[in-house]
Amino acid sequence: MRKFILGMVIAALVGAGFTCDALAQNASGPSAASLSQDSFSAYVIDYENVLQIDVYYGKGEKISQKVRVTSAGNINFPLVGDVPVTGQTIAQVQEKLQNLLAKDYLVNPQVTIFIEEYSTVSVMGEVKNPGAYPIKGRLSVVGLISLAEGFSETASPNEVKVIRNDRDGKKTEMVVPVLDIMSKNSADDQNLLLRSGDVVIVPKSTVSIMGEVKKSGVYPTRGRLTVVELISLAEGFTELASPNEVKVIRTNADGTKTETLVRVQDSINKETGDQQSFLLHSGDVVVVPEGKVSIMGEIVKPGFYPTKGRLSVLQLIAMAEGFTKIAAPNKVKVIHTNPDGSKTENVVRVGDIMNKDTANNDNLLLYSGDVVIVPESIF
Repeated sequence: MRKFILGMVIAALVGAGFTCDALAQNASGPSAASLSQDSFSAYVIDYENVLQIDVYYGKGEKISQKVRVTSAGNINFPLVGDVPVTGQTIAQVQEKLQNLLAKDYLVNPQVTIFIEEYSTVSVMGEVKNPGAYPIKGRLSVVGLISLAEGFSETASPNEVKVIRNDRDGKKTEMVVPVLDIMSKNSADDQNLLLRSGDVVIVPKSTVSIMGEVKKSGVYPTRGRLTVVELISLAEGFTELASPNEVKVIRTNADGTKTETLVRVQDSINKETGDQQSFLLHSGDVVVVPEGKVSIMGEIVKPGFYPTKGRLSVLQLIAMAEGFTKIAAPNKVKVIHTNPDGSKTENVVRVGDIMNKDTANNDNLLLYSGDVVIVPESIF
């Protein structure tokens, strides 16, 4: 009776288009071609894989069937019905099918499985070769970027997004800091393992710089870019720039804007905190203003003058060709407007400084917008 049932099943398979052949070999030994499958035995089966399953039994007979793993994670195989396979290795599924078939139907079945079609993930955006890629084993986000031949120059490597549609229909979005992972500044467990159907998006990352630099425009961040590095890419300041009043304008996620002052000149001279560590974000706008101060009163050429970086009161007076005959050099006033709009006033004893009778201190350094007043001497 068992042989009769088996014969009926095989006849049905043949009628359905499946192959059942006699092999010119012993049933206990699969073909040499199937032995190459050993190298793939550790592959973990995923959704949407297409499997070529060959079952050898009896005296050189074989049942072959090509099946696709369903969205539920199962395959449907003759005689045994639905079999869960996702998350299991090829070797595990082979053993499972052999046990199921041997239990009631076949004598000493030998099962081999080949992967006809792998599950795929897609990558798009700022990579050199966007497209769909097969998941052959364990594929991480970093591994996928490597398959796509790396980032383009305008990529934002720390803002890579993975969009996943779960089996229950829920969509999730994760951000993977690929640059940090590659530079070991982030834990390896953030190197997300990809699943079938995942979509990886590498966004563009650019910043712009305008104002008193030699080459204003839009520049790629190329991962990490500081204000100082951006100014270098823009070939430096012009003569009219105010290096200690560089502004970074950032648009936040909620649409609001923040403005940060970066004292680039002081940073380069190491006279302030290390502003070079100020990292730019994609979309930041860097503004380098023109630096001007004004001088008025008893000076030969009153007016506006460029600061050209850092300018002292003495240098400004020299640019204005010196005092008039009735000037009061020890009563020079410097009026400075603070960020909150308030004003401070300092008196600089220029005459004593020139005669070395007082220290040359930082009170002599001017900032863009300062007003210097040289009063008339009263006898």
